[in-house]
Amino acid sequence: MDQTFLFVDGFETGKAARQRIRSHVMNGKNAGKKVHRRSRLGLMPSTPYYRRYRTSEQCDSHNVDRESGMSQGLPCPLTNSRILGDPFRTLSYPVEPTSYSLDIFNEFFSHVINKFYPCHLGISPDDAKYWWLQLSLADEAAYHCMIAVTDACIHFFRGGGASTREALYHRSRTLTLVTERLAGDDALSDSTISLVVMMIVQEQIRRGVPEAHIHYEGLRKMIEIRGGISQLEQSPTLLLKICKMDNIYAWQYGRPISFFRDCMPEARARLESEGLPFDLSLAESVAPPHKLNSCLREILLDVINVSVLFNRIPPTTRLNYITFAELVHSICYRLIKFQPLHEPSSLSDLEDVYHMALTVFMMTLFMKFDDQRLLRCEAVFERLRTILRRNLAELDTDLVLWMLFIGGIWIRNGPDDSWLYTKIRKLTRSMGLDSWEEIYPVISVFPWIKSLHNGPGVALWDSVYELSRVGDRKLLP
Repeated sequence: MDQTFLFVDGFETGKAARQRIRSHVMNGKNAGKKVHRRSRLGLMPSTPYYRRYRTSEQCDSHNVDRESGMSQGLPCPLTNSRILGDPFRTLSYPVEPTSYSLDIFNEFFSHVINKFYPCHLGISPDDAKYWWLQLSLADEAAYHCMIAVTDACIHFFRGGGASTREALYHRSRTLTLVTERLAGDDALSDSTISLVVMMIVQEQIRRGVPEAHIHYEGLRKMIEIRGGISQLEQSPTLLLKICKMDNIYAWQYGRPISFFRDCMPEARARLESEGLPFDLSLAESVAPPHKLNSCLREILLDVINVSVLFNRIPPTTRLNYITFAELVHSICYRLIKFQPLHEPSSLSDLEDVYHMALTVFMMTLFMKFDDQRLLRCEAVFERLRTILRRNLAELDTDLVLWMLFIGGIWIRNGPDDSWLYTKIRKLTRSMGLDSWEEIYPVISVFPWIKSLHNGPGVALWDSVYELSRVGDRKLLP
């Protein structure tokens, strides 16, 4: 390489001169060399798309077992990196999307939707998410309906208030387009039924009870004309969403179920094919020795197996959502059929306690029961309060304590919880239990999932204990 010289005034060197000196010195230094560097994509840190939400809020991706201190990490199903940009701008919509619709889609699918599915149990909600996304891209009616629903969900989790002007517009367009479709050839199609389901969801979130009843009656008649719920087997996500809505409707309003589906044998087979335990003989060996109706006993064994499954599931295993939903709603339908909430109870105190405790246990698997719950399920709430207020002194105290805790974590934070706290404290004192460490071994003999129920259980006990301390101080002279 030819050697050249560059003369620079070294007394008055500015920024430009220094750059020329460095450039000249390095000229030809890397000629012929191959520089291997990491991809810029690999160097960029993975950052959640919405910085204001912590990963643990998007999905409980890092659960810690309080008993053992073992970390149970689960990958969050939807953690976007900033380098991906906005993936919703790349989709093909039936109408031209606005910045408003893109923003709420992004927030809904990136954060809010995870609140509807039990990620903390290792359930993969991908099938359900795909169904929601596919629905929003189907046609104009579905697009407007999806925006109205997502806006209602986001609005609820932000604290409520009046609906936005955009949400009211999309809701109005949905009603108009669905009415037109019901008068056409697609009146009973899966896509039309999906729209009606979403309209019911929206009204439930908005607390629009009369409107929800109207849509629900329409849905029931549509499925009846189609030939029953079994005609939707080709759309399993839609079918199970209707089953979920049917169960919740019975719990919320105390109405008869409109459909029935029991696929426990198929659900057990799916779990076994995935290498997950669901052994009835194991459940039989650990079940409490109480004499129950044979149908209720069989339900109890299935619920015990559900508890064992989620207490023993490997931390890295993600259960398919369809399998989970089949399992849950098969048990829920059988519980409702065994003792409908719209009828006076004909059960003994023992069976009433088991029936309601198992019902609440199953509800906690897929419904929120914290301060941001969408539905309190009034019919269950009232039946539960009625049973808890009874004199259950003749029953097994361990069973009653489990009932008080599994029921208590559902109804706590109500307008008046003092009666519940007093009842729990009175029973624990009679049993000689004075701490959570002493209570947990007693109630965990019954269906109880550590990762799901321990946190609310500890919070309930803390409230009970604090109230009892305040009461004890008032009695001091």
